[in-house]
Amino acid sequence: MIKVYENKEEKMAAFRQSVGLRKVWSDLTSGKMSFEEFKRQGYNTVHISK
Repeated sequence: MIKVYENKEEKMAAFRQSVGLRKVWSDLTSGKMSFEEFKRQGYNTVHISK
């Protein structure tokens, strides 16, 4: 999906969110954060199966 941002503020907000998500994901996968903490912060996972 390609999103076209209307203004600079929307673009910056999306960039900050993606950087934050990347940090959370790296903490989770490196073991710095437990899966329970991940879910407690409000993040969800999606299971993809074929």
